[in-house]
Amino acid sequence: MGLDDNIHPWFAQRRRSEGEVLARGRSIPQCRAFVRGGVPTALRPALWAAALGSGEPGDQRSRGAFDRLCGDVKRRELLTDALVAGQGGC
Repeated sequence: MGLDDNIHPWFAQRRRSEGEVLARGRSIPQCRAFVRGGVPTALRPALWAAALGSGEPGDQRSRGAFDRLCGDVKRRELLTDALVAGQGGC
């Protein structure tokens, strides 16, 4: 997940084990706290679905929650939007 993996080889395994437990428990606050520190690739769908409270990855409720979140993002204009889209410059 980053530099910690190179410094401490056990770090990635510990994050994966913790993530698996959280993904099964689906506690929204705990999953939100966990994802701030990076999520192992294989656990991203389950942990982000749990963190966003959107149901199991791939089910219709998850898709609806994801679509609502995308709509919210599109309605908010940020100063950095043009930079991220590659249209801005200094």
